[in-house]
Amino acid sequence: MQAMMLKTLGIFDEIRKYIPVITEKVLDFLESPENRDKLKGFVIQKLDEYTANAFAEVDYTYHNEVLANIIMIIARLQLPGSRKRSVPSTPMFSSIPCLR
Repeated sequence: MQAMMLKTLGIFDEIRKYIPVITEKVLDFLESPENRDKLKGFVIQKLDEYTANAFAEVDYTYHNEVLANIIMIIARLQLPGSRKRSVPSTPMFSSIPCLR
């Protein structure tokens, strides 16, 4: 087992010698605008695939209804003579039908 580990570590020592050459090749590759665009497209595609598979869609219908009810209750609780409160006009509330 130790011999295999030493052999594997020896491979990394050999690769380490070529790091400056590999780095130079990568930088040369990235100098081309065409290559940068291709790399950018590849990274964006992989990120899109990852996010599509990693995050579930969430239905906020019930959440929005609860918020709308809370806001309506608060609006009804305003006492005569008290300072007038308004319902916030934010994108979050614009998705709630009764607040449009």
